[in-house]
Amino acid sequence: TKAKKLLGWEPKVDRAEGLKKTYDYFKSLPPSEWTKLPKEFISK
Repeated sequence: TKAKKLLGWEPKVDRAEGLKKTYDYFKSLPPSEWTKLPKEFISK
């Protein structure tokens, strides 16, 4: 990848696993925390 070539960086988590972890995290938040999220994080 470009990041690996330019920076020598490689992800520690693959894309599918990272997306699942992110989804699970946001799904676990109680509704009272939803209002604290930036508006860009909330689906319309």
